[in-house]
Amino acid sequence: MAKWLRPIYRALITSTLMIVTTAAVAGSSTSDLAREKRWAEQTVDDIFVGEPLWLINPNNQIKFLAVYTKPETPSKVGVVLLHGLGVHPTWDKVNRLRVDIAKAGWHTLSIQLPILAADAKAKAYVKTFPEAFERIDVAIGFLKKRGITGIHFIGHSLGGTTGIAYLGERRKTKIQSMISLGADDIPSKFSYTSPQKSLRDIRRPVLDIVGEEDTDSVLRNAVLRLKAARAIGNKGYQQTRIPGADHFYSGRYDLLKEHVINWLKRH
Repeated sequence: MAKWLRPIYRALITSTLMIVTTAAVAGSSTSDLAREKRWAEQTVDDIFVGEPLWLINPNNQIKFLAVYTKPETPSKVGVVLLHGLGVHPTWDKVNRLRVDIAKAGWHTLSIQLPILAADAKAKAYVKTFPEAFERIDVAIGFLKKRGITGIHFIGHSLGGTTGIAYLGERRKTKIQSMISLGADDIPSKFSYTSPQKSLRDIRRPVLDIVGEEDTDSVLRNAVLRLKAARAIGNKGYQQTRIPGADHFYSGRYDLLKEHVINWLKRH
């Protein structure tokens, strides 16, 4: 982002989120909107590739941050990126992927999912899933209005769980494929917080990437996801384990990017 634009955009953040806070009185949000505001204030100055913008959820009239990046060459393929627990659209590996995927020739749209307090556990996020689905609907609509017909998801951690859950709940969606990075189950009464349960209803291609040194829970549930996909005969499901990778793919980003780019080329 050009330096001269930063004060203008910072003022826009403040005024927009004042509107968001006011709108929350009329509508309702499961997200910590004050924390979303702080993330936006802290991150937009570091956006040098892509365009920060505000999308609006028509169901509660609340705006949320997104970062849209165009490829250098014309394309009708786009990727919606879903960050992990409690962070933002330009978090670490999600940010690098959104930029590198655009460089490879596809549109990217990284969106702010609903977030809770910094100390909130994954189980507390169960209540945010319906609103997360609404925001994903808006993101898909944004890309379609720009003539993008082939849309894929990439989600890290809770974002991966959310993306798989969305496909399981929105069975008629036209999403081409899903790339999940380190997804895990969230115990709850709702089947959509369990990726392996959602996979029973998903027939489209899914690339399930797991680091070999991820948490015990992620690794255990990855085995269950593989069994679930095989049980329904989803030949488009593929699980890949990255050697030496932890939950955040520390020191293994290049290999992660290679898997992601190759998958998008094939699908």
